[in-house]
Amino acid sequence: MKFPEKGLDKAKILDELKANQKRNWSFGSGRIFGSMCAMPLEVSIRAYTLFIESNLGNPGLYPATAEMEKKVVGMVGDLLHGKKVYGKVLSGGTEANISALWMYRNMARRKEVILPLHAHFSFKKACDLLGLKPVFVKVGGDYTVDIADMKRKISDNTLCAVAVAGSTELGVVDPVPEIGEICAERNLPLHVDAAFGGFVIPFLKACGRKIPDFDFLVKGVTSITVDPHKMGQSVMPSGILLTRENYWKYIEFSAPYLTSEIQSTLLGTRASGAVAGTYAAIKYLGFSGYLEIVRRCMAMTEFTCGIAKHHGIEPVVEPVMNILALRVKNARKVVKALHARQFFVSYGELTDSLRIVLMPYAGKKQIRELFEEGIVPLVQKS
Repeated sequence: MKFPEKGLDKAKILDELKANQKRNWSFGSGRIFGSMCAMPLEVSIRAYTLFIESNLGNPGLYPATAEMEKKVVGMVGDLLHGKKVYGKVLSGGTEANISALWMYRNMARRKEVILPLHAHFSFKKACDLLGLKPVFVKVGGDYTVDIADMKRKISDNTLCAVAVAGSTELGVVDPVPEIGEICAERNLPLHVDAAFGGFVIPFLKACGRKIPDFDFLVKGVTSITVDPHKMGQSVMPSGILLTRENYWKYIEFSAPYLTSEIQSTLLGTRASGAVAGTYAAIKYLGFSGYLEIVRRCMAMTEFTCGIAKHHGIEPVVEPVMNILALRVKNARKVVKALHARQFFVSYGELTDSLRIVLMPYAGKKQIRELFEEGIVPLVQKS
């Protein structure tokens, strides 16, 4: 496509964009069952547009946005039991995970990162970018970290360990208190990837569900990733990295032409809309609002699991949060066939399973259609 010689009429451009948008799948379509991202709240979208021109990479020009970022970090830090935390609103979990490993590498100059087999692929990106070596730890029968194997694989060259609170594939939570104790004894940083679980687990615990502590309540935890654009109901992209101490100083760079003169984030230009959208979502919902959302999602997860079992399809593990992985024969083939039928589930590689995420927009009618028109006939054929 050639660069246009002359500008076009605004109405024509918008008509073209609207036509293009209709070709995309929306969360409201009732066909997306594999995404961990949420339909943003209306108040979050409106907040985003109000701050769309603000660049947090140059915070002196946008003091209100910079102050709002501190409030977001404080509120999420409070949710995750941090008495005093340091943090930034970033572009998502990938930037947050890369930044955490970047800090620790510059602190210690070691090379090996202890990673669970179910760690998000962003850690492989981080190791590749930072010249680090991933050391993978086995998982046990419940698909959480094998503590004995982790102990064996920690060496004098270990930089840090990673634990997952809400794994991408199964939604399981690693035994963070045990991992934290090991790391504290060996003076190793422990980063917790709670990109999905950060806005789920606190509310599950409030419902009385027995889930191990995963946040700053655990002495050994030094940093946490949380994604507001997932169960936080904020706009995309929105991520947060929180640290127990000011590890950000290890990734500071001089930027004298800017109002702050110092930058400590991977991205130079930073979207303020994510800060405003997240601030608005948290203030609008509050703890009670998020609690109700998580309760509904878990009820829908149990409903879906019940339908699956009714048809003789068993879960890989009983769902810990609103992620359900099902054991089906030829799972990858079934997932592709479902996509052809316009049911967008996903494939779980570690467990060779069909994976369904029950986000707030999932409804019983759509779930029944997924099974009756998609999964059941395809599983019977395979």
